[in-house]
Amino acid sequence: MSYIVQQRFGQDRVHVYVVDSHRVEGRTYPVQKRVYLGVLDQEASELLLGRSCSEPTAELVALLQAKGISYSGRKRLLRERETVLKTLTSCHDVELGRVSLLARLASDSGLHGSLIRAFGEQDAQRILAAASFACCEGGALCRLEDWADDTSLRDADLSLSPSSVTRLLQHLGEHSDLRNDFFRAWFKASGNPKAMISDTTSISSYAEKLCLAEWGHNRDGEHLPQVNLNVVYSRETHLPLFYRLIHGSVADVTTLINTSRAITKLGLSAYTFSLDRGFFSAENLHYLHNEKLGFTIGVPVSNNREAERLLDKNRLKFRSFKSIVTFDDTTLHHAADTYVVTKHGRKGEKDSWFAATAHLFLNKSERARQERELAELLHGIMTDFSRTSFSTLEDAQAWLTAIAGKSKADLFSVRKATRGLREEGDCAAISKEGDFQLCVAEKTYAATMKNLGMFMVLNSDREADAEQTLRDNRSRDCQEKVFDILKNSTGNDRLRSAGDDSVEGRLFLAFIAVTLFKLLENALRKADLLGHVSVNKALDQARKLRAVAHADGSRIVAEVPIKVREIFEVVAPGLLTALAVDPGSATATARRWQKNVVTSKR
Repeated sequence: MSYIVQQRFGQDRVHVYVVDSHRVEGRTYPVQKRVYLGVLDQEASELLLGRSCSEPTAELVALLQAKGISYSGRKRLLRERETVLKTLTSCHDVELGRVSLLARLASDSGLHGSLIRAFGEQDAQRILAAASFACCEGGALCRLEDWADDTSLRDADLSLSPSSVTRLLQHLGEHSDLRNDFFRAWFKASGNPKAMISDTTSISSYAEKLCLAEWGHNRDGEHLPQVNLNVVYSRETHLPLFYRLIHGSVADVTTLINTSRAITKLGLSAYTFSLDRGFFSAENLHYLHNEKLGFTIGVPVSNNREAERLLDKNRLKFRSFKSIVTFDDTTLHHAADTYVVTKHGRKGEKDSWFAATAHLFLNKSERARQERELAELLHGIMTDFSRTSFSTLEDAQAWLTAIAGKSKADLFSVRKATRGLREEGDCAAISKEGDFQLCVAEKTYAATMKNLGMFMVLNSDREADAEQTLRDNRSRDCQEKVFDILKNSTGNDRLRSAGDDSVEGRLFLAFIAVTLFKLLENALRKADLLGHVSVNKALDQARKLRAVAHADGSRIVAEVPIKVREIFEVVAPGLLTALAVDPGSATATARRWQKNVVTSKR
C-alpha cells in the first residue's frame, strides 16, 4: 500500500514523501519505506519536484491528487521564469506554416477529433504535435521540444520534454483500449470504407530485449531481428485505417484472419480486401468466403495444381488477338476461368470448396525480359564455375547453392566430369581442374520457362472484368508507398526502444504521422498538383510562413511569398485568412496554375 505524507520542516517549508507500506514475513508490524518527492508550494498546493527525483508515474500523480496536491511538471518554475522573461523581452520569431497546415488537414479529415475522443484534448494535442514533427523532420523525438519552441506550438503550453514524450509513448503502448477507441472513431470519420488493402512489412530492431523482435523474412534484406507491422489501408480515402504489431517470425499468410476479425470487431463490415499472393491459402479464402467478404488476391503459380491446370488449359487462348487488353499503356493477354478453392477437411471431415473467377494474364514484354535475364544468369554461373577449383563433389554443390541460391540451384546438376554429355544438357561447364562439370537441367529449365511473364489474380466478384481486376490488384502499390513513408520519411526504419509498450506507442505516432503525410498528398492530388509539387516540397514551402510574436500576445505575420500563398489556397482554402494573411491574387493564380498542370493521370 502506498500513500502520501507531508512533513513540516522549519516554519515555512513542507516536504512531501511517498510511503510504501508492506508486510514482511516474521515481523509483527508492516515495514515502511519513504521516498522524498520534493517541496510543497503551499499557496498553489502544488508539488515542486526535487532536483534529484525522477518524474512521478501516473499512479503517483493520482495519489498526489487524492491528497489535494497538484503537479504540472518539473519545469513549472522554469516556465514561470520564461513567462517573466517574455514580458521583459520584446518579441520572438515562430513558424506558423507547417504546423497550421497539418492541423487544418487533421481537423477537416476528422483525425484530430478521433484523437480527442480516444485520448482527451491535452494528449490529442501532444500526439498531433509529435506526429507533425515526425512528418516534417523525421528525427529523434528527443528533439521535439526544441522544434516546437520554434513553431506556433510554443504558446500551446504542451509538455513535450523528452521525459514527457517517453511517458506519452509508454501510455499509448499500455492502453490498447484507447487505441481501439481511436480506430473506431477514425473508421467513422473515414466513412466506414468498404475497399481495403492489407499488407505487412518488417521493421528491423537493434533492441535485444524486445519481446516482439524475432528472426524472420526481412523485407529490407538486413541480418537483424524484426517486428512485423500489418497495416490496413483504404482504397477509397487513400489513407491508412488500422495497424497492428506482430511477432517478427510470424508468416504473412497466418495474419489475415486475425486482422479481419480485429477490424470487424471495431465496426467495419461488408468490406473487400486487395491482397498479394503472400496471403494466399485455402483457409484464408474460405474464411473470407464464409464471412461474405470480397477479395482480390494474387495466386502463386508454382506448386499449385489448380493454377497450373488453368494455365495449361488456357495457354492457347493467349495466341488470339481477342485476348489482348490494355492497362496503363501496357499490352497484356487475358483469359478468365473458374478456380476451385478446395479446403481439405480434418480426419473424418469432408473437403469443402467454392468457386471464384481466376483472371490469367500474359505480359510478353515482361516474359522476354525475364527470359533474357535468366539466360544471362545461367551463363554467368557457368562461367564462374569454369574458373573455380573444387576438391569434392559436395564442395561444388555447396558453391552452386551459395552462388545461385536455392531456387536457381535446381536449374543445374553437378557431377563428376565424364567424356560424353548426357541428355540432361547439351551445354556444360568444366571446373578449372577438370574434375567436375555443371550442366543445365533441361526439364527444370523448360518448366521454369513455361510460366514466365504469366500471373493470375483471383476475384470473388464474378462481374468484374479484366481491367477492374487489374486495377484492384495494382492498387496495392500505394500501400508500398505508405511503408516507404513510414520507414524513410518519418524516421522509423529502425527500432531502438527496449520495451514492447514503448515500441507500440512509437509506431502509433508513426501511424498518425503517415496519415498526416497522406492527407497532404491527397489534397495535392485533388488539386491536380501532385505531379508538380511533392509533399516534401509543399512542406518546405509552408515553413516560410512565419510570424513575430510580441509579449502582449499579438502576432505580426511576415511577408509570405506568392508560391506559399498559392499552395495554402489550393490545399487549405481560407487558412491564410484565419492566420490574418491576405491571400491577394494567390487564389486566382492557383486556379490558373491548376489548369496548366499536366499530370501523369491525364
